[in-house]
Amino acid sequence: MGKVIFFDLDGTIVDSTNEVLPSAIRTIRQLRANGHKTGVATGRSGFEMVDFMKKYAVDLFDIVLYNNGAQCEYDDDVLFRKPMDPTETAAIIQIARKNGIEYGTSSEYDWRFSTEYHPAMEQVINGHFLSIPDRCDPDYHLHHDIYSGVLFTDLSSAALFEPVLRQCEIVQGIMIGGRISPHIDFWRRDITKADGIREVVGLLGSTMEESIAVGDGFNDIAMLQQAGLGIAMGNADPEVQRHAKFVTRTIDENGVEYAMKHFGLI
Repeated sequence: MGKVIFFDLDGTIVDSTNEVLPSAIRTIRQLRANGHKTGVATGRSGFEMVDFMKKYAVDLFDIVLYNNGAQCEYDDDVLFRKPMDPTETAAIIQIARKNGIEYGTSSEYDWRFSTEYHPAMEQVINGHFLSIPDRCDPDYHLHHDIYSGVLFTDLSSAALFEPVLRQCEIVQGIMIGGRISPHIDFWRRDITKADGIREVVGLLGSTMEESIAVGDGFNDIAMLQQAGLGIAMGNADPEVQRHAKFVTRTIDENGVEYAMKHFGLI
């Protein structure tokens, strides 16, 4: 078996129109033709991935790893699902309720919110929240496995939100992130994209040394560090680039294709 190559989505192979770049499509097809396995490694929720997988997974990807490594499918079969501890999810939601903060939680392929509408919902799930029926269910987490969640705030009250963040960070098994946006994400602390990749390659009979990871975000740092070859996009923050073995061109400059050619994979 050749290499196992994982791509982040947004800012790596998916552009601002939410489409996979033509150069990335031809690159990934050629990688598969050359005997390599290709995979997605994204922080997107299952809900956000349903349409993506219908459109791209069969043709382009052997592996789809999402929710920051908590859910994984291989050749349309579920490899693993690792939801958050229900007591820890409930603790975060209790903090939100005590402080009058609206929130949302995601199950395997769905989202529900504590309110019918919040302006940041568009951003949380790429503008698709209107397609969710009966989207208001404050107790959704009590009856479903939860893989990630969100607390809604806005930049004008970021300083006021800090005490709430400190309360959330005390919940041992939960990671809090995304502070510079109108919403705060939370997910399992003990799972990263790198953890998901390690489990996947093990199940495939390969190793981390034979894996390649390509990304541009802060949640890509662990996989860039731990993969056999970590490639940062040219549009990544300099701090993200610092953890990669190679920095390629930007997404607008077809950075994925350039990197795969540079290493002789296509």
